[in-house]
Amino acid sequence: MRSLVRSLLRRWPWLWSRLDYEARQAWRHALVLRFQPRVNYTYTQFLRLPHQYEALAGPVIDFLTTGRSSARPLRIIDIGCSTGAEVYSVASVLRRLRPETGFEIIGVDIEEPVLDQARRAEYTREEVYLNRVMPEEFVQATFDRDGDTYRVKEEFRNSVTFQRGDILNDESVASLGRGDIVFAQNLLMNLPWRPSIRAFANILRLLDDRAVLFIDGVEPGLRARVTKRHGLRPLDYAIAEIHEEARLERAFGYPDKHWGLEPFLPDRYPDWKRRYATIFLKGGSEE
Repeated sequence: MRSLVRSLLRRWPWLWSRLDYEARQAWRHALVLRFQPRVNYTYTQFLRLPHQYEALAGPVIDFLTTGRSSARPLRIIDIGCSTGAEVYSVASVLRRLRPETGFEIIGVDIEEPVLDQARRAEYTREEVYLNRVMPEEFVQATFDRDGDTYRVKEEFRNSVTFQRGDILNDESVASLGRGDIVFAQNLLMNLPWRPSIRAFANILRLLDDRAVLFIDGVEPGLRARVTKRHGLRPLDYAIAEIHEEARLERAFGYPDKHWGLEPFLPDRYPDWKRRYATIFLKGGSEE
């Protein structure tokens, strides 16, 4: 990848000299996203982006339940759920902070070994505390401890199911139905450029008429273009804080790794909320 960049710079040195530092970094990263072979990186952690969970328990549930006449539970689909850390984090947060809200969660992944662990709902201390800002209150409320094993409490497991699925397979996607909330995080960054665009389109097919999408781990420019094209609105809640939480793990990979995450630069992008938001609303009226 670096040899390709150097080759292009030798061909167009005048262009490089006209770019400021951040523009140069962005240009390098754009080339990486287009041409670098993908290696599957996972950032599966419990309560990985704390401000996202604040939004989930606050404005997201408010948006979905305000004026809602149906008593059916909210349907939550988590694509690329891995070992279940995000699924059980969602269940724990909603049960504790929005107990009046019924919900069911479907965790979906293409890998059977990680689904097996998710179904067991048992984790080591290292797995539970992988999040460097993990609050002890969450651990105590979410797990029963047996020696070195942390098992998710039964009350959170009861609303969760797991199944194998492939976001690039149209039939697999159709079989999932639609959700009120869809999580698709740290998934698209592991796919080559064209398959990531196709996967994004399939993710949007999962959204109900009034729904919320959580989507971290995707190239910001692509996220901005696709969500705008499909009429999704960025939730204006702690956008900068969520972005910086995501950079705790991914900043050091920018710009030379496909999973690296650019710094928060709202002054550079007029539509910065759409570029940097990770939560998008579908349906309802704009306020």
